[in-house]
Amino acid sequence: MGLFDGLSRFGMKGDINEEVGNTLFMTAREKEQLKMKGAKTDELIDDGLTEEERRIQIEKSHLIKRNISCKCCDKVFPTLTPRGSRIRRMEPDKDLRPRCKDFDTLKYNVYHCPYCGYTSIARIFPSLSTRARKAVEQKICSQFKPEKPMDDKEFFTYDEAIDWHKLALFTEVIKDGKASDKAYICLLLGWLYRGKKEELELQEKADAKEIQKCRDSEMECLEQAFEGFNKAFSVEMAPYAGMDELTAEYLLASLAVELGKYDAAARSVSHIIISRTASNRIKDKARMLKEEILEKVHT
Repeated sequence: MGLFDGLSRFGMKGDINEEVGNTLFMTAREKEQLKMKGAKTDELIDDGLTEEERRIQIEKSHLIKRNISCKCCDKVFPTLTPRGSRIRRMEPDKDLRPRCKDFDTLKYNVYHCPYCGYTSIARIFPSLSTRARKAVEQKICSQFKPEKPMDDKEFFTYDEAIDWHKLALFTEVIKDGKASDKAYICLLLGWLYRGKKEELELQEKADAKEIQKCRDSEMECLEQAFEGFNKAFSVEMAPYAGMDELTAEYLLASLAVELGKYDAAARSVSHIIISRTASNRIKDKARMLKEEILEKVHT
């Protein structure tokens, strides 16, 4: 007797017991990780590639080259961006980190000029005032070692993306950028370290020390993001790094939970739940976060 025997009377087709198998209590994310590890080898194409090589091939097929005009040196350089029409989005992480089925699009969220070194996240790359441009030229361009344009680049590694985001963060410091923008780049760095950690965990011979190093770096970045968004709430008006006030407050609450700052998280969550302008979606997320806070506080 199978757990799902009899469902054919409702029109269900196929062997559902076999389809579900031992994945009954797995989340969609866990099933995806299981598939990526090659547990279901009968479903994979026998193309002679390793899992890592196959993953990279898929990532390459989702990217296109795009020419970007540098707002600092006025030169044009190529970069890689995801094909929007081919991105299959999944449920985001609790702290709103976006997730996609085939690869991590966050690696492609930054523009890096190989000629002068000006680097910034795509959203604010074009925003370079005369004063900020002069500061970047003095503090970054004057020391930058020009690189070969990435004409032959087919994908970005996590290490490359992390380094470029660090340079983007330093650029915002030099530009005297908004606290919310600096906090957001810290958040992106934390998410990239998390992505790198997840990638390492999929390897057959995972390096435990390297995984822990990524986890430590992630938490350090999230701590900085939390502090930055807190500062932004006190000195800026919405939007905060493109987010409305309640979305940013939910993000702040979720970061507070990850960092063990439960009092701060509870205050933000309560404000969202009683808000008359918050959407049902964000209120539901806040309620779930409230349950997690209560569980952690009482354990």
